[in-house]
Amino acid sequence: MASIEELVPRAICGAPATPEELQGVEEKLGVTLPLPLRTLFLQANGFREPLGNAAYLLSLEEMASLTEYFWRDWPLDSPQGPDFTGYIVFGSSGADEHWAMQIAAPHQVIGYHHHMEGTPEELRNDLDAVFMRDFAIMRDFANSQSE
Repeated sequence: MASIEELVPRAICGAPATPEELQGVEEKLGVTLPLPLRTLFLQANGFREPLGNAAYLLSLEEMASLTEYFWRDWPLDSPQGPDFTGYIVFGSSGADEHWAMQIAAPHQVIGYHHHMEGTPEELRNDLDAVFMRDFAIMRDFANSQSE
C-alpha cells in the first residue's frame, strides 16, 4: 500500500492513530480491521483530499460511529437499502458516496449513495486505486473550473 501522500498529494491528515486506539475501535465493533485500513490509520487518524475536502478516511471515532449506524440503524431507516453487515464504512468520495470495505475480503470496496437505491457500486479491488481514481476526478473537475 502506498503512503497517503503518494495517493493524494497535499492530503489533509490527522495525527497517526496509536495501536491502542485501533484496538479500542476493534473491541467496540467486535471485529479486526482489515489490514489496508489499519495501515492507513497508522499513517493518519483520518484524512481529506485537498480539493473538495471529501473525507477519504474518517477518523477512527467517526468510522466506528458510522459503521455502527449502518449495521444497526440503517436497515430500519432504509429497508430497501443494501446490507452493510460485514463491512466497515470508512470514508466518502468527492460525490458523497459512502465507501465501505468488506471485513473478510478487504479487496472488496463498495461505494453507496442513497440515490443508488438498493445496489452499491463495486469499486476497484485495490484501496489505493479507489483513492487515486476519485482524486483524479476531483483534480480534473477543479482544473476544468479554473479554465
